[in-house]
Amino acid sequence: MRKPNQTHRTTQERRESANLRQEERNKRTPQQQIQHLDKVLGTGQGATKERARLAKMMEK
Repeated sequence: MRKPNQTHRTTQERRESANLRQEERNKRTPQQQIQHLDKVLGTGQGATKERARLAKMMEK
């Protein structure tokens, strides 16, 4: 039997957290999302496919 972990989050808690993050993401424009990625990951670092998708959306 596994010991209970004090920091273990339940599935419900993880789901709620994911929903909150998704709601915040949905409020951002593609330009704001790129700025957010730059802030979190560094300018031009990581999330290559996401950045390409956002750039394509901004062209339209």
